[in-house]
Amino acid sequence: MYPYKSAMSEINTPALRHSNWKLELEEKDLEIIHKQRVNGRDFLKLTEEKLLRHPYNLPGGPTSRLADFAE
Repeated sequence: MYPYKSAMSEINTPALRHSNWKLELEEKDLEIIHKQRVNGRDFLKLTEEKLLRHPYNLPGGPTSRLADFAE
């Protein structure tokens, strides 16, 4: 379903936006990720705790999906 960790360096906001990984993220969630310049290996370090806090402050649903994606 999700890409292998070795392919994570290819992940960026446009890849998430146009992916078939069923993350169901809203545009405002993607903009937060984009503004923080998160891509590639950064995704591997994202945790649910980090995504809920500043500077992300994402709602619970997107936070859970992104944290699962990063695992």
